[in-house]
Amino acid sequence: MLRGKLFGGWLSSLIMVLVNTAGATPPDIVIKSAPSLAVRSGEAANTIAIGDNAIIIAKARIPLDDVIEASIRTGGSYVVIQDDKAQEDWANLMLYLSERDPDNLTEIPLPFGIQYYGLAKSGKPTPAFLITPPVSGVVIVSVDNKESFTPNIKVNGGGYQEFEGGLYKLSFNAQAGKKYRVTISDDLSDSGLYSIAAYIK
Repeated sequence: MLRGKLFGGWLSSLIMVLVNTAGATPPDIVIKSAPSLAVRSGEAANTIAIGDNAIIIAKARIPLDDVIEASIRTGGSYVVIQDDKAQEDWANLMLYLSERDPDNLTEIPLPFGIQYYGLAKSGKPTPAFLITPPVSGVVIVSVDNKESFTPNIKVNGGGYQEFEGGLYKLSFNAQAGKKYRVTISDDLSDSGLYSIAAYIK
């Protein structure tokens, strides 16, 4: 059971999206609203400040993660929309994922304002993520490894990640409209659930 401190009224507009693309054309989409979000008592949530908002971007592995992992293993996708302006981007991402074999994805376009959950599989390359900032500024790529493998975040093949508050992060100066290729693993033995998101600081 989730309980504990709630983190800000902004999260009342958070939308959690579970999309099961297995065998569905077009994808079978279920949207559930989340009027509040909490973490277990005594357990710190990792947040990032976006303007005046503090957005939860990761927490320690919880029972829901097991459900998410099971869904992904059967061909589904799990995405959390953290910005209501990203709904169209979410729809485009879901269409992209539904048209491709999840076991053979090599690249995934990752919109801002969206947290994507993936599953690294031993013996298979982890997909790269393509991000295109709408404005110039400092971009933060954040990976929550859900207590599985240790990521190795690179942007266009370079950069140095930091470990802070249970998250792996890489920050870089980005130009508006330029596409950046983010990789999180180059080790084929890596496996397990993870989530990734990109933010403009």
